[in-house]
Amino acid sequence: MRSVPFVLGVVAVGCGLISSDVTNISLALPPQDFRIDSSDWRMPPGATPIIPCAGDCSALSAAVCTQQNCSVACGSDSVCYAKVTISLKNDFDLARDAPSYHQVSTLPAVSVTVQSVTFDISENTLNLATPSLSVYFGPTSITGPNDPGAELVGTIPAVPAGQTGHFPVAFSSNGPDIVKKYMDDFHTPFRAIIFGVVIVHGGQASPTGRMVGQVNAIAKASLSL
Repeated sequence: MRSVPFVLGVVAVGCGLISSDVTNISLALPPQDFRIDSSDWRMPPGATPIIPCAGDCSALSAAVCTQQNCSVACGSDSVCYAKVTISLKNDFDLARDAPSYHQVSTLPAVSVTVQSVTFDISENTLNLATPSLSVYFGPTSITGPNDPGAELVGTIPAVPAGQTGHFPVAFSSNGPDIVKKYMDDFHTPFRAIIFGVVIVHGGQASPTGRMVGQVNAIAKASLSL
């Protein structure tokens, strides 16, 4: 699946348009494209088989899971269902990739904070809701949300099938501080992971369609006089 560049809209400050007064610098960050495409999940067309949990759910796995990120489990209704894991990652090196970020980071007594991050969805032909997606920052060694050093930044809300519009990212209690830590320490590369699980129940139509849009973010650098 093509990586969802959530963090690029958050941290690539040097690409933004900077305007300032004596105590504040407003950072207008450029929009970044993203796409979630069900064709990447490679599930067969048609309805998902209805398979009782008696014994195990290996028959459903054989029928619908054609890639590693797919697994099966038994539901509360004793019918097997499929789970497709969305796990996307981006590595970032601000000192290398955003050299004009130094315009902000080298000012005296600067405190950079992210005010808002919004997913602006312009196209949504998915026939099922996207799951809630969790966003983690950590060192470049992390490969999943449970790895040492992975920290939860926030959550992208579930989006109903076919719905477009503006969807704000809900920060965790210390999410802005996590983002600030990596923005301030711009010489240290880091990794961002977006993680969620799509559930496909027995009898449900196989996922089709895609979601396309842009990520927009607003940040502010405050100066202490």
